[in-house]
Amino acid sequence: MPMNMTTFYASLHLGFNGVDGATTTTDESSSGKTMTFAGDAALETSNAMFGSASLFKSTTGYVHTPDHADFDFTGEFTLEMWLAVGNTSGGTLLSKWLVTGNQRSWEIGVTDGGTYCTVYFAISTDGTGSGGNFLNLANTTVGFRLPDDDFATKHHIMVTRNSSNLVRLFVDGVMAASGTLSGTTFSTTTKCCVLARDDGSNDGTQKMIDEVRITKGVCRYDSNTSFTPPTAAFPRS
Repeated sequence: MPMNMTTFYASLHLGFNGVDGATTTTDESSSGKTMTFAGDAALETSNAMFGSASLFKSTTGYVHTPDHADFDFTGEFTLEMWLAVGNTSGGTLLSKWLVTGNQRSWEIGVTDGGTYCTVYFAISTDGTGSGGNFLNLANTTVGFRLPDDDFATKHHIMVTRNSSNLVRLFVDGVMAASGTLSGTTFSTTTKCCVLARDDGSNDGTQKMIDEVRITKGVCRYDSNTSFTPPTAAFPRS
């Protein structure tokens, strides 16, 4: 089954193109959401994964946009990105998540096992981090070594939910974990954040990210079968 690559339906699309050191970027989805840089997050042209630059953070940086209904998933959705790491301490990659006050909605992140980095996805329909309204897809079989050639190797990460409420986590085109959770993701007022949580926590270190795309209402790849990740930036039209 081919992946749906069209940019249509995208709720957020961040290509992070620009000049080295810039702290502004454009949401290339039709909604054109406003993005804010915090900490040491900035565009980096060295080792850019696609286009002229990628987003880089060394220690405490992240990028965020205000709460929006586009990030509350009622059915199908797709989350996509490319990631390169250095000497990382793990941390959040993309989220609408705040532990304080049980404001959890969804989060993609990485854990650092010392020499092996694995990916996880967590999703909640009631804001809690446990029980029947919470699903944590902890990847135990697919990951990558650290340090990873000092940002020279990029990894494709994707999460989907289909019309049957099956949630799948893919790393480099291989399904790493799956599980079922129905219902609307918990509606919070938290920001949608790249490389941290709403309060800037769990941000880790030494990460480069590119081609972040959030799609509400479409499962762009509905299969357990491995696929070849895209070799170019997502189409803009």
